[in-house]
Amino acid sequence: MGKLSLSILIQIFFAFNFLFAQDASTKIITKIDTTTIKVGEQVNLEIKIESTDLSNIVFPEKFNFSPIIIAEQFPLDTISFQRNKSISKKFKLTLFDEGSYFIKPQGIIVGSKLFYSDSIPIDVLTVKVDTVSKKFFNIKEINQPKEQKKPISKYLYALLCILISCIIIYFLHKRLIATDVVIEEYKTPFEIAVNSLKSLDEQNISNQLDVKQYYTQMTDIIKLYFEKDIEISAFESTTNQLIDKLSLLKKSKKLKISQETIDNFTSVLFNADLAKFAKYNPEKKIIIDDKKLLESVLVETKKAIPNDIEKELEERKQRERKIEFIKNTRRKKFYIISSLIAIISLFISAFIIIPEKLSSIFIFNKNKKILKSDWVNSTYTQFNLSLESPDALIRSKDSLNYSLNYFSENNDLVLELSVDNFDENSDLVNIMLDEFRVSGYSNIITKEEEFSTSSDKKGVKVFGSFNSNDTGDRLNYITIFFATEKSTITIQFIFEEGDENLDEIVRRIENSIDFVNG
Repeated sequence: MGKLSLSILIQIFFAFNFLFAQDASTKIITKIDTTTIKVGEQVNLEIKIESTDLSNIVFPEKFNFSPIIIAEQFPLDTISFQRNKSISKKFKLTLFDEGSYFIKPQGIIVGSKLFYSDSIPIDVLTVKVDTVSKKFFNIKEINQPKEQKKPISKYLYALLCILISCIIIYFLHKRLIATDVVIEEYKTPFEIAVNSLKSLDEQNISNQLDVKQYYTQMTDIIKLYFEKDIEISAFESTTNQLIDKLSLLKKSKKLKISQETIDNFTSVLFNADLAKFAKYNPEKKIIIDDKKLLESVLVETKKAIPNDIEKELEERKQRERKIEFIKNTRRKKFYIISSLIAIISLFISAFIIIPEKLSSIFIFNKNKKILKSDWVNSTYTQFNLSLESPDALIRSKDSLNYSLNYFSENNDLVLELSVDNFDENSDLVNIMLDEFRVSGYSNIITKEEEFSTSSDKKGVKVFGSFNSNDTGDRLNYITIFFATEKSTITIQFIFEEGDENLDEIVRRIENSIDFVNG
C-alpha cells in the first residue's frame, strides 16, 4: 500500500512538471508599430505565439477590438526554427473618433490553457487647428468640382468621323446630282437610216466577201426603215414580194411613190441578190451608184409618207419623261443615302464624346424602366419598418433568421433586410467587414455617418465600395443599422458602380425608410 501511494505521487509530480514545462515554453507576444495615430490612419498589430508545439493552438473565430475597427486582417503565418516554432496573426486597425483607447486583449487557447494578448493603449488625434494666430475670412459658397475634361483625341475622332461622312456625301452629290443624265437622243427611223448608210462609206471593199457583206448591210438598212415607217414586213419578204408590197401601196395611194423609185430599188435588190447568192463581184463604181440609188429611194419614200408629227412629238416627250424619271430617282437615292450617312456619323461622333448618356437613351436600360414603373410600399418586421421598393421583399429560403431580400432583374442590385438579437459587446461594423471578406470582397473602403428617417428615427449608415474577387467588378454598398433594446435591424444595399439610374433607385429606397407608428 505504501509503495502504491509513492508511485501515484511520483506520477503526479512528473505530470505537474510537464504542465509547467509546457506553460513555460509558450509565449504570447503582442507588437504594434505605433501607439499614436490620426483619425482615419491605420496601425499595424501583430499577435505572435511561440511554442514547441503548434498543433493545439485555437484562435478566436472572430476577433473583436471594438470600438477599434479592423480595416484588414491577414492569414496566419507559421515559422519554424530548430525546436522553436511560432505562429502570428497580423491586423490593420483604424479609428474615426478622437480619444484614448485600449486594444482589447484577445483570448488564444494553447493546449488546455487560455492565454491573452497584451492590452495596448492607443491615442487617436485630430489635426490641430490654430484659431488664434490665423486670420479667417467669411465662408465662401461651395464650388462644385469641375467636370473632368474629356481627352482632345475624342473630339478629333468625332471630327474625323463627320469629315469622312461629308466627303462621302460630296462624291454622292457629284455622281447622282451634278452629273447629267446620259440617254440616247431620240432619232426618227429616217434619220437612223440616213446615218447608217453614211457609216458604210468607211468600209473597205477588197473582195467578193466584202461586197456580199456591204450589199447585205445596205439592203437591211432600207428594210428596217420600211418596217418602222411604212410598217410592212420587209425582212420576212423576198425581193419580189417586197416589190409587190410597195406596188400595192402605190396603187392604193397609201404610199405616194413614183414608179421610177420602185424600179431603182428593184435594180439594187437584184444586184444584192446576185452578190449574196451568185458571188457577183461588180465594179466599185456600180456599188457606189447602187448606194446612191438607195439613198434616193430612202428620200423619195420619206417624201411619199404623210408626215406624222404627233408621233415624233410623243417619242420626244417620252424621252424627256424618261430623263426626268432618272433625275428624280437619283435625287431620292441621294437624299436617303446622305441622310443615313449624316445620322450615323452624328450618332457615332456623339457616342465617342458622351457614350454614357447615349447608352442610357438609345440602349434599352432596365434600371431606367424600373424607375418609371409602379413601386411597392410595404411594412416589414415586427417593428413596422416601412420602405418603398420596385417589388415586395421576399423571405430568403436559406435563412434561419429574419431576412428579407430583393434582387433586381439583372442582379446589379441586392437589397437585404434582417433582424438579429442585439449584443452590446458585438462590433457590427467589424462583423459586416468580416462577412464581406468571407463573401470574396477585397479592397474595402468604409465611411460612416448618422442616418435619420423622415420621422427623425436615428441610425448609423456605413457605406463605401469594394472589389468582387469573383467578377472583378467594383461594387458599392450601403448598410444602415437601427438598434432597439433587444434587436438590431440591418438594411443593406450592394449594387454596381457607374449606373446613374441604379444610384437613383438606391436613393429612392433609402429615402423611403421609416418606422410606422413607432
